[in-house]
Amino acid sequence: MTDPSSDDFAVLRALGSGPMQPSRDALEAIPVRPCRMRFRGSELTSVCPVTEQPDFYTYEIVVEGAVTIETKSLKLYLRSWDRVPVLAEALCHAILDDLEAALRPKGEIDRIQVTITQNVRGGVELEVSAER
Repeated sequence: MTDPSSDDFAVLRALGSGPMQPSRDALEAIPVRPCRMRFRGSELTSVCPVTEQPDFYTYEIVVEGAVTIETKSLKLYLRSWDRVPVLAEALCHAILDDLEAALRPKGEIDRIQVTITQNVRGGVELEVSAER
């Protein structure tokens, strides 16, 4: 077996292709019977615009109504923030705005809440929550 050359990896596009820009167009909404859905995860990362160090978050997203977000599209959308320099407060509101823009045209929404919790830095834990 030979060692792979850089040409062997030329077909790979998703990883190492430079910064992806978050886009609400990536979010796919699905009409459902009215319900409450909660999405939780620990794979949300952005970059501190001051230190340029990565910020790691857990998140909880609650959607109540007759429409919800398709989970794979949510995962890919959240992953697209990993190289974006943004403060936690702005990140939380951007996610809320994008979710609302994706969901509202597809059905009735009673409530959307986004909570992100930044991993402890310097002994301080930061939690930001926004809802409509």
